[in-house]
Amino acid sequence: MDFSFSKTIQQSRLIKALPQGMIIPSNKRDNYYSHFSIKVRTLVEYIDVICRLRRICNKHYYYKTMVFRGHSDASSNYKLIPSIARNDLKIEHRENDLVTEMVTLRPKEFQDIYSSFDLLAKLQHFGIPTRLLDFTFNPLVALYFACEDEGKMAGRVLCTYDTSSLFTKDLVEKVCGMYQYGDYNAISLDSVLGSVSSIIRYGINTLEPLMSKPKYLNDRIKHQSAVFMVFPNEIIDLRSLMVVRGRNIGKEEDYRFFTIDKDELKRLEFVREEPDFYDNSFFVNSKTIREMMQYYANKFSDFYNKTGDGINPKYHFLFKDRFSVSDSIQEIQEDCLSNCFISIIIDSPNKKTIMKDLETIGISKAFVFPELEYTAEMIKKKY
Repeated sequence: MDFSFSKTIQQSRLIKALPQGMIIPSNKRDNYYSHFSIKVRTLVEYIDVICRLRRICNKHYYYKTMVFRGHSDASSNYKLIPSIARNDLKIEHRENDLVTEMVTLRPKEFQDIYSSFDLLAKLQHFGIPTRLLDFTFNPLVALYFACEDEGKMAGRVLCTYDTSSLFTKDLVEKVCGMYQYGDYNAISLDSVLGSVSSIIRYGINTLEPLMSKPKYLNDRIKHQSAVFMVFPNEIIDLRSLMVVRGRNIGKEEDYRFFTIDKDELKRLEFVREEPDFYDNSFFVNSKTIREMMQYYANKFSDFYNKTGDGINPKYHFLFKDRFSVSDSIQEIQEDCLSNCFISIIIDSPNKKTIMKDLETIGISKAFVFPELEYTAEMIKKKY
């Protein structure tokens, strides 16, 4: 990346001025969450860190609005994975069935929803597993979720920045609309996005967390100041897979997953000359897209169109129907997790006191979950 949220925070004098011991050394961090991390012991320390982060981000337009997510377990047992793709469920290939059945059984609940993102956001609210992951604009709400179990494990508040904008709204809608594909056979990335040139924008936007703000239609979403991180499907470059494996065993034709016509033969000539963009998985991500585009821009002086925001139509054949959509959800990229996030860690012995202090300033279960049954549960526990 040309810039890094994590480095911007780490290099700030405001953060370097924190008391000794609050900055967690790199060799003490979780292997999965290896990014810059800070430890706090009290609500006062937490608010101080958040205020410092706000002051830093206010100087950087791109990071101006921060978003947060709380995990009651700071370890990699709690990864940044949406509910539909977690190991205990792993049912992303049934996404179409989940959505269709819910809408079929309760049509009146969804009759005024015309957006795929709004549909998934409402399903998420009712506990249906989706490709959305809850974040919040309110750092105190995130702290509540990090400490609510008052358990034996340290808690974690993940901090990043809001990327939702008019520039990403169309992509969010298309990614969320992927639920409509009951069968992903023969579905390509450019067909989902609407054009070959859109692959460039896809590579740029998925380099960072893809965020989108839902409509605040109920008290819970309002109180939790909700915003969602949206996860696309895994994308596989079957052409490179065929060529590389064919190169290794000398039988390229054994890996033809598609019809070979004149255009395909022409494209394969170029694919065979490409450098290795992938590891053994052949999964397409923002890094491979960027490297591939740069490779062809160096190879052809007229690769981009005249406005520079798309691919010259004469080279569309290189990418049309090339990248196949998988039925699995793509996990967050390592570069994104390292560069676009930092963490605040709360040791388990401090959770109970922090929860009491949060309740004192109005951040309680009754606030976070304003439905009547949760208020009753809180009162019952209190007495």
